[in-house]
Amino acid sequence: DREQRGGADDRVIGVVATLVADEPAVTAPARSLARALWRPITLLVAQPGAGATLAFVATYKIGEQLALAMTMPFLISEAGFSLAEIGVVYQLLGIAGTLLGGVLGAMVVARVGLRWGLFIAGGLQAATNLAYLAVAAAPSMVMLGVAVTFDNTANAMGTGAFVAFLMARCAPEVSATQYALLTSLSSLLARSLGGGAAAYLVALGWSLFWLGTAALAIP
Repeated sequence: DREQRGGADDRVIGVVATLVADEPAVTAPARSLARALWRPITLLVAQPGAGATLAFVATYKIGEQLALAMTMPFLISEAGFSLAEIGVVYQLLGIAGTLLGGVLGAMVVARVGLRWGLFIAGGLQAATNLAYLAVAAAPSMVMLGVAVTFDNTANAMGTGAFVAFLMARCAPEVSATQYALLTSLSSLLARSLGGGAAAYLVALGWSLFWLGTAALAIP
């Protein structure tokens, strides 16, 4: 399903990024756990514009992650698709969209740079939430296929650009710890709000839910 796909995207792109990244210089290990955590944090917050960077990291994925938690309930209870139908579409078109998004994301970043690549991918991620409004209005396998392909393509583009952004913020000598801290921060806000997503949905209805998550996904 879409939630499994989201985690798979992050893991696959993270593995690829690890394989193609340059090896950092070997440094002496930290003498204590506190120092091993403190130095990466101090180096991170000492960067120019650290506050804006951390705020961006914390909010970039929030719209996608909140939508992710409610996509399956929406498709089953509101749109009326069966688990078998959803599984077929995600296995076929979802994988194709993810692969296409990875390629397109790399091309966009190479063409316009990382900053604009993040904004373009983020805008497309916001638009994918609106695609589920079309599914709600006219539920069919064709509409579901279009939405899933668009969704996976845009989110793979966004994930690839986001991973590149996080890696660029990490100091080589403590990159593993800083990357772990940044990825945890990127999901912290959405996970904190995720438990209330169903309550928001009951109060707002599906249409406003998708509009709201689309607005939150805009960079």
